Amino acid sequence: MSRIAKIPIDLPKGVEVSIASGQISVKGPLGTIERAADPNVAVETNGAQLQCKALGNSRHANAMSGTMRALVANMVAGVTKGFEKRLALVGVGFRAQAQGDKLNLSLGFSHPVVQQMPRARALQGQGSALQRRDHHFERDQEEVTGQAMIDKNLARLRRARQTRLRIRAVGAVRLTVHRTNGHIYAQLTSAAGDKIIASASTLEKDVRSQLKNGGNRKAAEIVGQRIAVKGKEKGIEKVAFDRAGYKYHGRVKALADAARASGLKF
Repeated sequence: MSRIAKIPIDLPKGVEVSIASGQISVKGPLGTIERAADPNVAVETNGAQLQCKALGNSRHANAMSGTMRALVANMVAGVTKGFEKRLALVGVGFRAQAQGDKLNLSLGFSHPVVQQMPRARALQGQGSALQRRDHHFERDQEEVTGQAMIDKNLARLRRARQTRLRIRAVGAVRLTVHRTNGHIYAQLTSAAGDKIIASASTLEKDVRSQLKNGGNRKAAEIVGQRIAVKGKEKGIEKVAFDRAGYKYHGRVKALADAARASGLKF
């Protein structure tokens, strides 16, 4: 049986549960919630607790026992504590105002958008998804709100971890690059990443004196040249290139090409 299903559901004082004709009804201080029971799961009362048990040994019954336990627990929470679904609304001039059971949204259209707020917890999550869909909160809006950028950054960090594990396995000195909109940085570190051997960036005084903008290819080339010179001074000529998950183009490629041209091999 599912490990989640093994956990009994405590029934607070004032909560009544009835199970009949394939329906589960939970009544409490905040109202009543009903849902269809799964035929593969038995929901049994045991004093002030509920227990969900799989009927049979099939994988589906085992999985649904945990699912049903979670759903019934949410029903109990709904009639005692209520539900809350938080949405982040980010955009120039965007506003949201709750008016009873309706949500009044100003989303840049010529008219306000009124959305009915569902009462059930499962429908709240679904309603939130429908609001994003109906009002064009898809990928283009996610980029505005920063969600797509967060996902992109997580993917980059995942690629970086995989690269660093491979570099650590071969025991090579690591040339790591990091960039922001206005600057670029390079470091030579030990294979384990626990010791910085040399570093260069557009924040250095000597570099700033040569540049008006630290966020372009010329700046990246200067940093690439400097990190190569500093590495050779430390007796390092061969490295493994760790681009920190960034794509190999633009400033990252310019830094790498300049470092190669200045004597680093990778």
